[in-house]
Amino acid sequence: MFELTKVNSVELGSSEILQKGVFLWIWQPENTPPHLGISMDGKYFSLQYEKMQFELSVQNIFEIIERKQISIMWLQIQVENHNVRDIFLNYVSCSINNCSCIQPILDIFSVSKNGAILFDLLESLESKRILGKLFHKNLPKKFTHINPYTREDVTEHLLNLQT
Repeated sequence: MFELTKVNSVELGSSEILQKGVFLWIWQPENTPPHLGISMDGKYFSLQYEKMQFELSVQNIFEIIERKQISIMWLQIQVENHNVRDIFLNYVSCSINNCSCIQPILDIFSVSKNGAILFDLLESLESKRILGKLFHKNLPKKFTHINPYTREDVTEHLLNLQT
């Protein structure tokens, strides 16, 4: 199985490579569970608890990541044009749509496993042979890999955001 490890990734110095193609964004991968987003051709999309981020500039987000020293990993997905924009138009927020940040991403790649998490998504993308290079920025010195977690961990995290 594809491993999201610091050793397998390349540190990015600029957002140039993120301007073309599709990338899965794994925010603060040292946290359990990490937050997920996706970009396509320089536009970023993410479903958050209270809102959706829609067609934000990857360049602008990269500058924020640098300025605030936010840890992040990017996984290149080797696909041609995908319906990222159209899928995200079906969502408003995690709280309103009663789902987690991964749901629109699962829809984009037609992963229909009930209760799927990041590792299920990776397994599906790997079976389709569309996983590309892994990149990172600002990972903690002691970070080695994304810790295993369950759907219950995601549900608990979302419940904590309600309070």
